[in-house]
Amino acid sequence: MGPKSYRMLIVGDDKYNLPSFLDEFQSSSSVHLTSICDVIRRWQNDSDYIEITTSGSTSTPQTIKLLKASMIKSALRTQEFFSYTSGDKSLLCLPVKFIGGMMMLIRSIVSDLDLHIVEPSLRTLKGISTQLDFVPMTPAQLAESIKVDIAEINRIDKILLGGGPVSPSLLRSIEDLEATVYHSFGMTETISHIAIRQLNQTEDNQQFKALRGVNLELDDDKCLIINADYLDESVHTNDVVDLISNKEFIWKGRKDNVINSGGLKLYPELIEQKIGSFIQSQFIIVGIDDEVLGSKVCLIIESDDIINEQETVSALSDILSKYELPKAIFTVPSFARTQTGKIIRTASLELAINDNQAI
Repeated sequence: MGPKSYRMLIVGDDKYNLPSFLDEFQSSSSVHLTSICDVIRRWQNDSDYIEITTSGSTSTPQTIKLLKASMIKSALRTQEFFSYTSGDKSLLCLPVKFIGGMMMLIRSIVSDLDLHIVEPSLRTLKGISTQLDFVPMTPAQLAESIKVDIAEINRIDKILLGGGPVSPSLLRSIEDLEATVYHSFGMTETISHIAIRQLNQTEDNQQFKALRGVNLELDDDKCLIINADYLDESVHTNDVVDLISNKEFIWKGRKDNVINSGGLKLYPELIEQKIGSFIQSQFIIVGIDDEVLGSKVCLIIESDDIINEQETVSALSDILSKYELPKAIFTVPSFARTQTGKIIRTASLELAINDNQAI
């Protein structure tokens, strides 16, 4: 894990190996560049592990330790799946304080990639004219690039989306891209993704397929249990899935988010997929307490506009079952989000209730 002699980190038109990158940017005014320096130093020190903080989208952020040997194995499994080789060109457009960005940096070191580095933003491809072989990014970053300049996307061979769900509208936009687009499933505890689904140029874009060395099972609540040969122990998730085999599954939603309404279990994420093409603004489905049903479906829309509840429910009735239809509609000026941009459902519901913007 020592310094490499070749140049692999690229900032603008300048190329650096690890030592020269540290010399150039360890005192930079850019938090992104100094954070990269920090990860490189920690990667090269004598410790067997690296500490990292979870994103906090589904629970309180926690600091955990990841073994460097396990991170190398994870990086090699990703290289095996995507078939990139030494000298291929990639992009780091994610913050390295979280697992997605950190692992892209580690992959470039392990697999000898030429890694172009840009500040994390929605317009992450702005100014990049190089043909890129492999680019991990968030769904929001891809959506913005498609909206602004499709030519930016057409310079990429393979795109890996992570850090959040892929909306129905984005999925439709992806269909005609020249790049092959994938969606990852994983978390900090599993050292980034352990399963991947292909979103375009395929007849089946719902099934996640596990990487080599990963085997899957369910607990009594139909939540996914992950067994990977590079992890010391199994990871028990709160993700409810339809398990097709010990290598394949279809994701349904988070156990934490399930709405128990009148004895029925409703999955907000599945409802969101159904109505994604109808509502243009950002929105979420959550459950709120109800004296009769126990919990009822609530639609929260990120908007400053007045929403006509009757018209909205009437339109959604053509898409949703009567049990899935929102029984309350709220608006908020903006959702509560983590530092990585994920919507925090419970906090966003509190904002909606406190703002007293029920329609």
